[in-house]
Amino acid sequence: MNDKSREEFESWYLNKYFEGDKQCGLEWLSTDVCGSYRYERPGIQWEVWQASRAALEIDLPDNFDPDGGGQWAMWQDLVVRSIEDAGVKVKP
Repeated sequence: MNDKSREEFESWYLNKYFEGDKQCGLEWLSTDVCGSYRYERPGIQWEVWQASRAALEIDLPDNFDPDGGGQWAMWQDLVVRSIEDAGVKVKP
């Protein structure tokens, strides 16, 4: 998973469990030298977060042309990159 997905996970985690005590939440999200969470709870939830994203896959139409101006080819790479940056796969 990429850094953006991890940032989204950590933001969700802090808001869900540590809304009133961000400093304590940041301790729970601390990592070891390998990048794994030091505490089991966020580590397990991070694995579930990744698995949920990995299960998603978007199928984009080959010749989608929303404005009828033939611009889809120009935007397609940007759209695919944006989707993949969010941790979701795009079908080939």
